[in-house]
Amino acid sequence: MAIKYREAEELRLTTRKNLASSKENWQQFLTTASNTYKYSFSEQTLIFAQFPKAKAVASFNVWSEKFGRRIRYNEKGIGLIDDTKPYPKMKYVFDISQSNRFRDVPQPYIWDLKDEYKQEVAISLSGDNKSIDEALSDLAENTVDEMINSFSKELLNSKKDSAMLAGLDDDTIISEFRQLVADSVKYMTLKRCGLDTSLYMDDNAFENLNDFSELGITDILGGAVSDISEQVLREI
Repeated sequence: MAIKYREAEELRLTTRKNLASSKENWQQFLTTASNTYKYSFSEQTLIFAQFPKAKAVASFNVWSEKFGRRIRYNEKGIGLIDDTKPYPKMKYVFDISQSNRFRDVPQPYIWDLKDEYKQEVAISLSGDNKSIDEALSDLAENTVDEMINSFSKELLNSKKDSAMLAGLDDDTIISEFRQLVADSVKYMTLKRCGLDTSLYMDDNAFENLNDFSELGITDILGGAVSDISEQVLREI
């Protein structure tokens, strides 16, 4: 049986509390989010909690009517909370792996970065003869710089309610936050493109994550990473 609203709300709360509790948890979330980058942070959180191996998710009607795919019997929908209206309600999506094709119509475009296109993409993104890793890193850094200000302001406004951030000065908070967001966006980008993420496996990676592990603060971090990475991945 598909998850109901109360269960989904409790699951979303529990998951949000645990996301930044360790580097491993955060990286696992980023891996799922890299495949669901068109969804909001709140939705990504619930997808991660219920179907962490999701590759492409859509509603029952989209799979059936647009892509000619039938959801297999006994497959359970991934419950998401639609709280864009005055009264929240549930909506359900399914991963492509939960479906079978039954009509000969064009299928969803689930892109991957093939070896033969890496240099072409790198040149297109950078306008220079950089490696794909350098081009993606530069794109992530530039997009973070363009979009992070509103999230930084929100973070500083929340400082007074944070036990973790209360002892840090504003410059330190913003510096740590920007670095964490940039590293997270880069990690998501590399994951989605099937590139090497070993640089983010050592002890120094995401080293200030604990400072942003409180519930409301993690939401700001997650929202920033989700919105910025979507922009980066759409560009790619």
